[in-house]
Amino acid sequence: MWNFINKTPITVLQWTGRILCISNFFLAIFAVETIWIIISSNTKYMRHSFIVVLGIIVFALLSNSYSFLNSRTSQTVINFKPSSSKTLPFSDYQVTSKIGFNYMVKNFNEGVGSIDYWPLVSMKNYTADIKNHIALINGKRTKIKPYSIPNGISYRIYSAKNGTKVDLPFLDYNSYIVTVNGKKVGYTKTNRSTIGVFLSKGINHIKIEYRISFIIKAAEIVSWITFVVMTIIVIIKKIVFLKKSMYKL
Repeated sequence: MWNFINKTPITVLQWTGRILCISNFFLAIFAVETIWIIISSNTKYMRHSFIVVLGIIVFALLSNSYSFLNSRTSQTVINFKPSSSKTLPFSDYQVTSKIGFNYMVKNFNEGVGSIDYWPLVSMKNYTADIKNHIALINGKRTKIKPYSIPNGISYRIYSAKNGTKVDLPFLDYNSYIVTVNGKKVGYTKTNRSTIGVFLSKGINHIKIEYRISFIIKAAEIVSWITFVVMTIIVIIKKIVFLKKSMYKL
């Protein structure tokens, strides 16, 4: 399904599994309503059908649980500190302690979803360099230090001359404003699918800040309009109900 919507505005969903969650939710509502109708029915046929359906559901759940527990013993145990040489597995793993859990959530490491949204070329060929903050300054690999700023990141890089080209270890998703020494500049997407800029002679202060895309702004506006309209409808219905109640009195 993703191949059909990947180049459309719906790509903002990021992953079609989110749609699956919605469909599962409504499927659960339908299933509960169906079971309730069967339980509420007085016919012998419906009661027998309910027992059969319930038995199938219980059997399916128990078999899935057995398969999970049976395969768990062969899964990797997360009891080590992840590194570039020993990364976390993406799936089929066990977290058996608080230490293992902290390793998963408190470190910047490949595995368990941390590079799910990386561009394919970056993930395949440049994962280690980008994670270790390796920039390419005129083609030369140089480790640089990132500084966190609100809604973005900044770097300080020295250049011996004007026009120095730097390939920053920051992935380009086409939604950023880049400034060099306080001036907004254009940037290019490099061969690593990262942000590339040109520097001036001396120390350059580079800032990369996230810019909210049009589709996100439109979604926020639609959400607020929907909320206001639904609130007004509820208020109007309440007023009408109170007026009818007063007339009856």
